Amino acid sequence: MTNLDNYKVTDLRQIPVHKITSTIYTLISDNKYNDVIDLLAPESTTYSNSRALYSLLAFCYYQTEDFNSAAGCYETLINYYPDYEEYKLYFAQCLYKIGDYEGTRRIVSSIVQEDLLTDSLKLLAAAHFEADDISSCKKTMEKLPTGDIDSLINNACIAQKLNKGGDYENAIRQYLDIIKIYDNEHHTDLLYNLALCYYEIRQYDLALKYITVIIEITVKNHPEYLIGVHIDTNNQEDLRYIENSESLHESRIIEACNLKASIEFKLKKFKAAKDSLNDFPPRLDMDIDPITLHNQAIINCDENPESSFDKLHFLLYQDPSPLTTFANLLLLYIKYQYENLAADVLSENSHLESLIPQHIREYIDARILQVVSPQDAAKKLDTLVSQSSEILRKILQKLQNMSQDAPAEEQAKVLYSYDDQLARFVPYLMAFAYISWQNGKYQTVEKIFKTSVEYCNGMDSWKANVGHTLYMQEKYADAIGFYEPIFMAHKDNILEITPIILANLCVSYIMTSLNERAEEIMKIIEKEEEKITSQSPDKRIYHLCIVNLVIGTLYCTKGNFEFGITRIIKAMEPYNRKLGTETWMYAKRCIMSLLLTLSKQMMIIKESTWHEIIDFLEAAELYGKNIVTVVDPLMQNETWDEEKEETRFISQESRIIKKMYLEIMALVVANKSIGCMCLFIDINVGFISIITQSKGNLMECT
Repeated sequence: MTNLDNYKVTDLRQIPVHKITSTIYTLISDNKYNDVIDLLAPESTTYSNSRALYSLLAFCYYQTEDFNSAAGCYETLINYYPDYEEYKLYFAQCLYKIGDYEGTRRIVSSIVQEDLLTDSLKLLAAAHFEADDISSCKKTMEKLPTGDIDSLINNACIAQKLNKGGDYENAIRQYLDIIKIYDNEHHTDLLYNLALCYYEIRQYDLALKYITVIIEITVKNHPEYLIGVHIDTNNQEDLRYIENSESLHESRIIEACNLKASIEFKLKKFKAAKDSLNDFPPRLDMDIDPITLHNQAIINCDENPESSFDKLHFLLYQDPSPLTTFANLLLLYIKYQYENLAADVLSENSHLESLIPQHIREYIDARILQVVSPQDAAKKLDTLVSQSSEILRKILQKLQNMSQDAPAEEQAKVLYSYDDQLARFVPYLMAFAYISWQNGKYQTVEKIFKTSVEYCNGMDSWKANVGHTLYMQEKYADAIGFYEPIFMAHKDNILEITPIILANLCVSYIMTSLNERAEEIMKIIEKEEEKITSQSPDKRIYHLCIVNLVIGTLYCTKGNFEFGITRIIKAMEPYNRKLGTETWMYAKRCIMSLLLTLSKQMMIIKESTWHEIIDFLEAAELYGKNIVTVVDPLMQNETWDEEKEETRFISQESRIIKKMYLEIMALVVANKSIGCMCLFIDINVGFISIITQSKGNLMECT
């Protein structure tokens, strides 16, 4: 027999005629379905009516989850062999897999062969179920034998679907009964459905329990899937990718890991969510399913927004695609302040508007309107805030009036409805406040936040934004009251706190003569950064750098440029690790402000400070060759275009700034007037505002 381990046949004619059958079936038994497809597909044009060839091809296509190709093969078999009704059943299964439920129902209804009727009815019921025709599904199931495990599972699935938006307890009870009666605890479909039901009623601990069981079963039965082994996909020398197959689908491991990531994301355990998505078997990009691709885009957006936008755009034009793709793409555009792009995508895909929930659509419309008419957007958002606030107030009243003896399920439903409404209220509130924020009306923003204390005082994002608002008004003692609880709650994982919160807290401490507390925070950050650096030397962490940059900015704001600039430059060391788009923005603003002050002959600085600045700019030129100066998620990987006039990289900006400093130094040495130098400087410096106004860091609206 041909040795298939070390030798891959690429052409059927390479195989001796008497070994073709054994070779094909050996490949199939070894699950090498793609190899069989490579051998047989070229022969389909020559043997267009070969039953053996097309049935084998269809089987292999089905096993690799290429259901469209499998359906084509079965359709050919039906045309040539209409008396073999099993091909109709297989064809209908393929149509079901690709979401053509109407086609499935049409084909299944034409099957009359008696020994296929039970399977046909089950498939017909499943098609009715997926098409949300529950009434027809029930009628079809009444024709099936009762009492077997399939009928019990189907009844539980119907209960699960019927109770959507209500309670899932009935479905859970049925699934648990099936497991108990049939001792079928290793049935991954059942376990996944159980986990999904618990997820829907927000009993995440129980959902994770059954997800863990699925993972354990898969690790035991399929060690080749490398579940939980985080592989460096950049080193592909020995990496073996797992192909899509029916066995991979039946394991439910992909669905389980996605559900686990979703739970952790909802619980704001973002690192754990990313780890869950890395637990998958290694797969080629072309084999990644739409749900996984969607979740990767959402969970990894902060690290690589450009890639996330690309993934969601790709999914938007796939059929089928996750139902939330359209809404999430629009929300991400708005999150990164690309309202115009959101408007374009919305108008280009008006046929998908029905997929966007009403409350999300209202929010998106208001944010897009804000670009062209802030006043109209403010009115719309004010109305949404008021309406949502009234609903929250009624739910709270219902909770207060509810008897302590009320069933736990009833209390849970009310709490869930409150959480859902709060999740709608907060984006409305933040977007409404953001309009006043952009106009510098911080007192108005403060008043808006005061109206939401009753609902939002336990939310970190709300505390952070109130803290920002007070900080901008130089109410440092009050700002501490909102920043400090965030720090205390996440003190053990301090690097998970947004750097600007820590920076503003330290400045607030300094401005209220609590320098020791600021130093304590910086020591904790330094210790955590050293720990991360020892584990991942190439990983860039900017927390301590940004804290020192903001403190340095504070001193510059107060006129103590020499101390402030020195602190800023030291904060950027080592340059190969600390120089980045955002940190350069902070440093550049202060250096340019000093340049503006010097050009107006409003102060003089020591010679050592001159040289310190020049040395820093030369270092920025050296290490900033490939670092862009614009914080723009859609331009992360954009290369420099010499035909464009705007500066793109730090090295280019640093050369321009250094040239201006050297010219001023020359004029100072020559003791000449340097007032004319302001013509070269076009910058509007707002020292306090730049602390929190870097794109995406403030007023968390989505």
